[in-house]
Amino acid sequence: MSTSHFELFWITAALLLLSYSIYDSHRSAKLSRHLLFFICGGSLFWQEFYADWGAFLIWNTDFHMMPWGKTLWTIENKPWFNIAAYPVFMWAAFTCISAFLSRVKCADRPLQLLIVCAMVAGPTLYGFNVVTEYLAVAKAGLWTYTDTIGPALRTEAGTMPLLYPGIPFAMFAVLLAFLQHYRNAKGQLHIEEVFSKKNLNDRPIAKIFFWILVWNSCYWLALCTPLILIRNFS
Repeated sequence: MSTSHFELFWITAALLLLSYSIYDSHRSAKLSRHLLFFICGGSLFWQEFYADWGAFLIWNTDFHMMPWGKTLWTIENKPWFNIAAYPVFMWAAFTCISAFLSRVKCADRPLQLLIVCAMVAGPTLYGFNVVTEYLAVAKAGLWTYTDTIGPALRTEAGTMPLLYPGIPFAMFAVLLAFLQHYRNAKGQLHIEEVFSKKNLNDRPIAKIFFWILVWNSCYWLALCTPLILIRNFS
C-alpha cells in the first residue's frame, strides 16, 4: 500500500464514520456514544508525535506532513493523516471494548471491574495495534522504529516492536475503559459524578469537553509519560 492510498483510506473512513455518528445522534436526539468516541479519539492525535519520539518511530517521508516541525519531545515529521486516523481507530477499538464490558455485571465493584478491563480492554487495543502495525510497518513500510526495547519483528519493509510501546498503549485502554464503566449503585459514572453535580447527559457540549479531557489525560499519563521518561533516562 502506498502512502497516498493509506492517507485516502483513513480520510474516507473518517468522513463516513463522522457522517454516521452525526446521523445517529440526530436520530436518537442525544449525543451518541459513536459521536463521543469519534470526537474524543480524534482529540488525541497531537499526542501521537510525543509517543513517536519516545518510541523511536519515524514516518515514511512520502506522507503529507504538517508544518509543525521538531519541538521538545516530538519527532520532526508529523503526517496530516493522523487527524483522520485517530478518531476511526479509537472508535473501532473502544466500541469493541464497550461491547464486551457492557455484558459485565461488576460495574459497581472497582477491583473486579479493573481486573476485567485488564483482561479485555488492554488485549483488545493491543490486538488492534498489532494488526495495524503488521500491515503498515512489516508489510508496507509506512513507518518504522529506529530502536526497540524488547522483542521485535524485523522485515525488509521495517521494524515492528512487539511489546514496547504496545504494553503502555494497552494500559491506556485499561485506565480509560475503567473510567468509562465504573458506576455507582444508581448507574451513574463515578467520574462524571465527582466532577459535575449536574447530569452530563443533559449537557452534551459539556460532556464532550469533559471526556476530551479524560481521554487526553489517560493517554498522556499511561502512554506518553512513560515513553518520554524512559527515552530521556535510558
